[in-house]
Amino acid sequence: VGDIVIFENVACFNITEADEEDSTEDYHSKSVKTHAAKRLVPIHSRLIELGLLDYLDAVKAQGYVMLFEDLAHAKVKYGALVSKWFANYCDKVGLSDKALTFHGFRHGAIGHLRRKRVPKDIRMVVVGHSASEDTHDDYGDIHGDITLTDRQNAIEAMDFADALDFELLKQRAPTIQQLNAVVLKNAKNLTKGSSA
Repeated sequence: VGDIVIFENVACFNITEADEEDSTEDYHSKSVKTHAAKRLVPIHSRLIELGLLDYLDAVKAQGYVMLFEDLAHAKVKYGALVSKWFANYCDKVGLSDKALTFHGFRHGAIGHLRRKRVPKDIRMVVVGHSASEDTHDDYGDIHGDITLTDRQNAIEAMDFADALDFELLKQRAPTIQQLNAVVLKNAKNLTKGSSA
């Protein structure tokens, strides 16, 4: 829950490695692959509209350490239940391409930013890729050069209205807390079914 911060009046995900304050016996430690992966990413206004910050407040009020506390106690990697649920969903609706993985959402976001003509250096900072491709990229501090406003504009450029019906999503699960409950229930049912 400490990884959602308000910085310069903008709600952001603060993507970091675990530190001493993060460590509890129930906590699945977090890590990043490279130094570039540590970053501040503005939260898309759609997530705020769907109630992410209200959900955060509810989780904090319950004293939880993790944003999706139930996933932290799954006895598997933090995102494994949701990833497994997504794979099952793809099978259920007839999407059998092995390339369709939960991690594919990251690739889709990068491609979407490219189609929206977000400059490559901003895309790289937002998604946590190293910007060093030639000598000029190593000069200065690219993370410092790309402002929070630049990052926020890039995030807001992502518009999946042609692929997601947000109004229908809000009807089925008006809050992120309710959506989390539905996804978690389906994922746990899937896990029970596969282990039997």
